[in-house]
Amino acid sequence: MPKPHTTPNHLESLLREVYVHRAARKSLPHLFIREHEQIRQAAKGRNAESRSEDAVYFFGVAAATGVRKNLTYDALADLMRAIRRPNHEISGRGLKFESVISRETYDRQRRHRYPGAMASRNISGIEKKLEMEYKRMVTLSPIKRD
Repeated sequence: MPKPHTTPNHLESLLREVYVHRAARKSLPHLFIREHEQIRQAAKGRNAESRSEDAVYFFGVAAATGVRKNLTYDALADLMRAIRRPNHEISGRGLKFESVISRETYDRQRRHRYPGAMASRNISGIEKKLEMEYKRMVTLSPIKRD
C-alpha cells in the first residue's frame, strides 16, 4: 500500500498549492487578492480567518495579466466567463470575477501602468495563457474535467 504522501492525487494537490501560492504571491496579483480578502474579513469580522478558493487566486493572476496587457475590465470579465467552468470547480462555484476584482482598483492599476493610453479589447494574446493558468490553479472535479 503506497504511503499517503506519495500518492499521485496528494502530490498533484501539493504541486498545485505551491504553484498557486507562487503565482498569487507576486506583487500585482497579491494586490487584488489582498483587497478581496480585506473586504471579506470586514464582512465576516476581523477574527475570521479562512482559505480563499482557488478561483480567487486565479482571478488575481488574471487581473494582473489584464493590467499588463492593457486590457479593458469588461473584456477581461467576458474572458473569465468564457474560460471558467464553475459547475466543474470543487470550490468557488458562486464566485464571479466582478465580485472579487474591483473595477476601480483594476482601472487604477492599468492607468498607472499605461498613463494616457486607451485600453484594448483584444484578448487574442492572453486567452490561451489564461486558459492554461485556470487549469493549473483551479481544482476541477475529476469526473467533469475538460
